[in-house]
Amino acid sequence: MTHSDDKGLVLPPKITPIHVVIIPIKPEDKSLITEAERLKNILSEMKVKIDYRDNLRPGEKYYEWERKGIPLRIEIGLRDLKEKRVVIVRRDTGLKENCPTDFLKQKIDNLLKEIQNNLFNSALERRQKSNQSADNWKEFCIAIKQGGYVFAHWCGEKTCENEMKEKVKAVSRCLPFDGAEEKGEHFCILCGKKTTYKKRWIFAKAY
Repeated sequence: MTHSDDKGLVLPPKITPIHVVIIPIKPEDKSLITEAERLKNILSEMKVKIDYRDNLRPGEKYYEWERKGIPLRIEIGLRDLKEKRVVIVRRDTGLKENCPTDFLKQKIDNLLKEIQNNLFNSALERRQKSNQSADNWKEFCIAIKQGGYVFAHWCGEKTCENEMKEKVKAVSRCLPFDGAEEKGEHFCILCGKKTTYKKRWIFAKAY
């Protein structure tokens, strides 16, 4: 779900099978095909695909590549060819901008880095917003119902976890290696037993 939105996939540049798709607006025009192939050679260090199909309208092609999550789309028409530019469209934000072909490689390099960072930071922010801490059973129940991960102290006993699962359908997921150790004594949020763990366990709903 991190790699998608209402339009379809949103693939990070580091894992996508195609970085850039080039769409000649009129694929039947040989001059546009020649220019598309020249641009592909300029971007030879990246995974680039030219959409040669002439049986689909440009809008249909745009929708298809958006749905497949390709990070960048390059549109080129006869006017663009005359003015030695292209239109670049980002999949993550939908932002469109013109770019002179002389600066295309540098621009695409920079955009792929921006997209990678943007998707990572957005995913990290969503994860952090969905994480909650609970210090007692009441807080735990409220947090679990809201969804996401809940960080809480737990005795580690299977019988206690079974009771949690029965009451609120929550189970432990892990005791994080890099979790912060907390000073003082800690007690299980459900049974109240003193726990030897200095870190909080991660819980979530069991589906």
